Amino acid sequence: MEDFSIKPYEIKKIQKILETKEVEELIECLKTFEIHAKSIGEGGNAEILAIEEGPFSKVCLKKVKETPQLVYNTIDRENELQGKAHKAGVRTPLALLSIETESGDEFFLMEKIDGINVEEALAQPSKVPDAFSNEPFMKDLDDQIKKMHNAGIYHRDLHVRNVMIDKAGQPVIIDFGTAVEGTGSDFTYEELATVYDEKKKGYTQVSGKFQDDLKMVRNLRSAIIPLARRKLDKVE
Repeated sequence: MEDFSIKPYEIKKIQKILETKEVEELIECLKTFEIHAKSIGEGGNAEILAIEEGPFSKVCLKKVKETPQLVYNTIDRENELQGKAHKAGVRTPLALLSIETESGDEFFLMEKIDGINVEEALAQPSKVPDAFSNEPFMKDLDDQIKKMHNAGIYHRDLHVRNVMIDKAGQPVIIDFGTAVEGTGSDFTYEELATVYDEKKKGYTQVSGKFQDDLKMVRNLRSAIIPLARRKLDKVE
């Protein structure tokens, strides 16, 4: 993958740490990571944790909440689909490890992206990398989605928090929790979703929760228009 922000030897070092541990030790390792990490992002289904220094500073840990708002992929399936997308050339974090403990905790260890998501960029334009430019960014994002679709993977949740801007100003697609392998037919998006109902204190089947990737990208294109104005203001 071009402009890969994590060096091969660092990945090997992390994999060596993981591969030399027994399952119980590995779970303890992840829980220790959780204790010492700080939150760098949170959604309805999971929290993202990261450590600033040490051998794990180049990765982040996704921990699924006890009561996620929407249930679709298992953590292992998310890992698999994100890995397939990455192998297909899609700019997405490198998937390293997923594990579910006997107590039901679900963890997903992956590459940490040095950047901000589009929602954060719109809220804090000063943090947008100087290398960012609207049209090249959107053209690149279109290319990433084509690669993903050519690999038979449909994201179905490409909102402003699930597209990041890395330090090189490039788009990075994250969160394959609702992704699916398919053909892009209507059924790809019309499938029922399992959603938590706060009033009923339980899960129910709901339609209309999965979003068309291409429609979401059109919405995103409109959403980032203010970032182009920010760039012009900075030049002036």
